Amino acid sequence: MPEASSPEIPYKDLTGHVRKISDLYFAYGTFSEVYKGSYQDARSQRAVAIKVLRGMRISSDLESAILQRLNGEARVWHALKHSNVLEFLGIARGLGSSVALVSPYCANGNITDYLDDCPEANRLRLVLDVARGLQYLHGKDVIHANINGRNILVADDGRAVLCDYGRSKIINHGGFTAGSIRYMAPELILKRGEMPETVDGKDDDFNASELLSKESDVYAFSMVGVEILSGEHPYRKISSESAIPDQVSKGLRPKKEEYRLSKQHESIWDILELCWVQDPTQRPTISSVVQRLSRL
Repeated sequence: MPEASSPEIPYKDLTGHVRKISDLYFAYGTFSEVYKGSYQDARSQRAVAIKVLRGMRISSDLESAILQRLNGEARVWHALKHSNVLEFLGIARGLGSSVALVSPYCANGNITDYLDDCPEANRLRLVLDVARGLQYLHGKDVIHANINGRNILVADDGRAVLCDYGRSKIINHGGFTAGSIRYMAPELILKRGEMPETVDGKDDDFNASELLSKESDVYAFSMVGVEILSGEHPYRKISSESAIPDQVSKGLRPKKEEYRLSKQHESIWDILELCWVQDPTQRPTISSVVQRLSRL
């Protein structure tokens, strides 16, 4: 796998200071795996997560496209500094078939697993953490484009932090079609047959990428909010994901009465309903959402 040359990498090179603790990955994506590792600097040692591309036989064109995506993720991620955005520590070579992306290891795992283990967690705080992280991204004109429960980790102090910028785009700088079906805004839902295949079953340069917006992020945030409040994926009664797009396009949304919510959680739900309206121009900004949640 070819590696990006040093002049093109404006972030810290941790090669020689990072090692894998295990050869078994603890998380994975379509073309990546994440391993637990250790990072030793002059002052201390800390546990880290090491994201590398999967070693597999693929065409050189596909390999190049995937590597370009990994480098794109690093370029977006390294410039982000916020308490509700997972810290990017740097890159390291020699740990896999590509340059590795290194970040702090979150022992609590993603927010879905965390809530299974800690059902008494402060869910308002977690929803607000996600909203504040997204508010920061939007303030930087970064669209996350793949917000879902797996891409929100919980730090050791209980903070929710956004991660996984492999699909993010900077406004006016291009990007990718995005998202998990259960969290995808109706304006992004297209018939699969209309979309040519590439790296992950969709054409990264297809015009749908132009539909990615802060408003589609706000919609995805609302679905994550449902997941945080309920501990279950959105549209829990629909087992087949292929049935979701058509229903969402017709106006299907989670129903409050299907969940047992406290009075505070009902107030959160009322805010989420504003975020998932069909017309993206009628959704509140994430800054407005943060203000409303902060008053609860």
